[in-house]
Amino acid sequence: MEINKDIICYLCKWLSDMMKIYFLSTCTSMHFLKNNVMYDDVVDISLIEKLPYFDNFTNIMSDGRFTRSVTHLYFGHSFENFLKLEIPSSVTHLHIFFDGPIGTNSKKIIPPSVTHLRLKGIYDHKIENYIPSSVTDLSLGCVFNQNIDPGNIPSSVTHLELSDCFNSPLAPDCIPSSVTHLTFGSYFNHPIDGCIPASVTHLNLGHFFDCPIRCLISTNITHLIFSEWFNEPIYYESNMEKILSIIPPTVTHLTFGSYFNQPLILLPSSVTHLTLEERYDQPIYQHLPPSVTHLNVDTYFDQILPSTVTCLTFNPCSIVRDATLKFCAFSAITHLTLSEYDNRSIENCLPQTLTHLTFGNKFNQPIRGHIPSLVTHLTFGNDFNLPIFDAIPISVTHLTFGKKFNRVIFDAIPPRVTHLTFGEYFNMPICGCIPDSVTDLTFYSYSGRIFLADIPKTVKTLLFTRI
Repeated sequence: MEINKDIICYLCKWLSDMMKIYFLSTCTSMHFLKNNVMYDDVVDISLIEKLPYFDNFTNIMSDGRFTRSVTHLYFGHSFENFLKLEIPSSVTHLHIFFDGPIGTNSKKIIPPSVTHLRLKGIYDHKIENYIPSSVTDLSLGCVFNQNIDPGNIPSSVTHLELSDCFNSPLAPDCIPSSVTHLTFGSYFNHPIDGCIPASVTHLNLGHFFDCPIRCLISTNITHLIFSEWFNEPIYYESNMEKILSIIPPTVTHLTFGSYFNQPLILLPSSVTHLTLEERYDQPIYQHLPPSVTHLNVDTYFDQILPSTVTCLTFNPCSIVRDATLKFCAFSAITHLTLSEYDNRSIENCLPQTLTHLTFGNKFNQPIRGHIPSLVTHLTFGNDFNLPIFDAIPISVTHLTFGKKFNRVIFDAIPPRVTHLTFGEYFNMPICGCIPDSVTDLTFYSYSGRIFLADIPKTVKTLLFTRI
């Protein structure tokens, strides 16, 4: 029976370019369909230039030759002839590793089809009249540190990323009012008062930013990140001698960096997700608004939490100190994610209210009798590789094992599990081991023999993949 070619082409959308080529090489009739499929992975043009379906590649690294359908172009460090090229009007994403000015003909060189522009490498030149008005996503190179004057950035730009080396003062209106996502690089450390347009909803201040802020940052920000060095008060005194918050009343996700250790005064009631890193030791119980439900803290955090906090995550980079876990004191927590490096015993440590539990990659401790009976979603990190017989609560429906798990699972998977994932090292027999409740089953790098009878008929999604 001949399979409809439209179905084959549709299936190819879900495959990598290499898998598409393998799949369409299985027989002569399939081979001819290679001209009907688009190939979207990044590829060096020298590897595809002699293929009969050369023009079907959309995402190429080029030395000056292009396919007719190319949409993504990457120019490397050693490419010297960029200014001599005419970039096809099909290109929407343009990445240039460049060390010189683009020149007065930039709008001819960069076609008006380009929406995503990355000027990388050691690009550090004025951008006046360089950026086409079609660009919506703009990233200015690794060492870019030029003054940005009003009008330099077109009003089409919505996502703006400034380089790590950018540390020039901001002028009012230099950031167009179209920008919604604004990211400063590591070295930026200048006042931002009155410089952030009201259009910005996502603001990420750089690694070394530590300037006092003496006004409301902006009016519509929902996601606000203060990076590593920021340690200034988050309130200011107005002209009327009132204490006001610098945090906009629209912020829902608020992140402070490692050095922040200021009182959490006047946090707006809009905040639902709050991140405090390892040096923070100010009292928080009286200052958290009841809206905060998700809290990310240091591993050594031992303060009382308000009952409104239900999701607790320990920062991945926190240093785990020699201390006993005290999570059982957090009686309202339903979601708990442990630190990346935490490998302490969990005996009598976890609150019985937990429904979602995620262990860090270093965790490799016994779990039998220690996981609360209400847990439905259980995820182990990469290092866990201990026996699980009679250790996983019957309540669990979503079970994920990490990279190194390779233990016998016979009669060990609870009968309510619907989503089951095994890690890269798992290679144990599965015959009679997968409960009939499972609907989604995933293996990474599994090389054992699997027969059709080993997979329950209830399984609707079966994935074999590699890391």
